[in-house]
Amino acid sequence: MRSCVAGKVHDIDSDSSDASDYEPDGSGKFHMMDLFAVFPVGSDVESVEKTGYFDASALAAAQKQKPVDTDRPFLMYRDVNQYKDGEKESTYTRDWFDPFMPYNGYNGSKDDTVKMKPAPSDETAYYLVEDVQPDWDSLEDANIKGVSAKSQKSNGKNASKNANTKKSDSQSDAATRSLMKSIAGKYGFASGSGGWSTTMTVASDGTFSGTYHDSDMGITGDDYPKGSVTISNFKGRFKDAKKNADGSYTMQCDKSALKIDGNIGDTYIKNGSKYTVADPYGIAPCGAFTVYPAGYDSSQLSEAIVGWSHAWYDSMPAKLETPIIVNVEDTNLGSESQQDAFFQSKYLE
Repeated sequence: MRSCVAGKVHDIDSDSSDASDYEPDGSGKFHMMDLFAVFPVGSDVESVEKTGYFDASALAAAQKQKPVDTDRPFLMYRDVNQYKDGEKESTYTRDWFDPFMPYNGYNGSKDDTVKMKPAPSDETAYYLVEDVQPDWDSLEDANIKGVSAKSQKSNGKNASKNANTKKSDSQSDAATRSLMKSIAGKYGFASGSGGWSTTMTVASDGTFSGTYHDSDMGITGDDYPKGSVTISNFKGRFKDAKKNADGSYTMQCDKSALKIDGNIGDTYIKNGSKYTVADPYGIAPCGAFTVYPAGYDSSQLSEAIVGWSHAWYDSMPAKLETPIIVNVEDTNLGSESQQDAFFQSKYLE
């Protein structure tokens, strides 16, 4: 067999396991690289510490600090400045391993791996920060030398106006994040008859993805004996949520973020069927949507919305058990919105 040692090709006796066959020249080295440890919410930090993952001296230092907050997701970042030696020579044996990586359970040993520094504490953890806007109203206006009092007063008014605008934007962002977390899940839009439906998965950050398909087995051809399918694979994002007086929410579909696979009108043959790319039914046009949250009084819903529920429920509960997302701008039935309604259902699990 042949092996590459520090950039040089060496012939090695395949029947020998002697490390001397590798002719190490000392130039092959492992270098300490950036390393992160990821801790989701509710992580059992103590159990990780007991495995010997962290350096003993780093653990002792962390115990003197405020405990890490496990109610928040956080990262631990290996601080290379806390190590005297960030380089180690490779052994060139068949059991070689990188000592700067966590023990993999096979090569080397747990004791030979370089332990991580620092250890978790409130001072060393990198927490997920969802809102980095400062409290603008709590900041004092600056008095700048060489600037007239009148100018400073005017600037102070502008600063206050800008601060109020930023505060309003921050509040809108907070409302959007809160709503998206509450509506995250899988949704379906269908009539209960015919071979069409649109399914959509909404993530907690407001992004969504899904598929619309409408099958017609009666429209066939020589190349597509199994029928025709109208299809749209799509992804996008909801934004700018605002709460309404009745407890519902209005949010916007971000037109710049809506993408579909292929171009509208494109056709292709697959597995004996003809596929035609179309707009995502129920999502297009990408405009205003209304969200009726869990707990909403269903008696306040329009007949159009309740009509879409028959594909998913035998009857509507008095109080919504799951959210409903409604496209209020689809006018396929004329000038008035037909209120395409997406429901969560056990059939989508």
